[in-house]
Order: sequence, then structure tokens, then C-alpha cells
Amino acid sequence: MTVTARQRPWVGWSISGIAVIHLLTAAAFYGPSLQSIWAGGVINAVEADPGSQLLRSVGFWYLASGLATLSLGLVVTWLQRRLCEVPTMLGWLLLGITVFGVVLMPASAFWVFLVPATLAFLQARRFTRDRAANLVSASRR
Repeated sequence: MTVTARQRPWVGWSISGIAVIHLLTAAAFYGPSLQSIWAGGVINAVEADPGSQLLRSVGFWYLASGLATLSLGLVVTWLQRRLCEVPTMLGWLLLGITVFGVVLMPASAFWVFLVPATLAFLQARRFTRDRAANLVSASRR
């Protein structure tokens, strides 16, 4: 079976790619935070020392959001491979996350979520158009 462009899970791959880059940059952006978590023994390290909680929380949430984004990307990839589509709602949700992040932090990387949001809208539009064409051709038989 050959894989067509329509069957390639670009939306899921783009979300996963954003997550991987996010996770790989954690040490560069939050090295002292992650070092403090490590020095605190990792288990319960974020909240165990009230004096270090703010420092450690930043790195923790950076990693946690990267892992959550990777999870979303993998689920979307799985859906695309099985259903060859994603719901239009995903595009709206990703666009909402983008707007939320850009409004609060314009000089951030939230802008990159425009890529999977746009891909989701394009894929949903193409799928709807293809489904309509199939329904019309089936009704003519």
C-alpha cells in the first residue's frame, strides 16, 4: 500500500515536532530550575522546599507542558493514520491556544502553533470536500 499525501499525519507530526523541540530546549532555557529539581532529589522536589518552589516550578511546568503537547501530537498522529482526518475543532483549539499565548506573551514561540492549526483546517476542508464529492458521485449511480 502506498502512502498518499492525504494519509501522512502532518498535523500530528507538526504538534509532536513542536513538543520535541520544546523538551530539547528545556535545559537551555531552564537549566538552573532543572538542576535545582535534581539537587532536591527529584521526588517531591518541586514543593518540598518552599524557598525553591518558584525556581523549580518553572522548569517543571515547562517540561510538563512539553510532555502534554507530545501526548497530543502522538494521539493526533494515531487518529490521522486510522481515520485520515482530524476534527475541525482541533484547528480551532490550536488557534485558541495560539491566541491565548500570543496575547499574554507576544515574544514567545506560541506562534508556531499556527502551523498545526492551519494544517488541521486545511485537512478538514479537504476531507469535507472529498466526502461531498463521494456522496454526489454515489447518488448518481
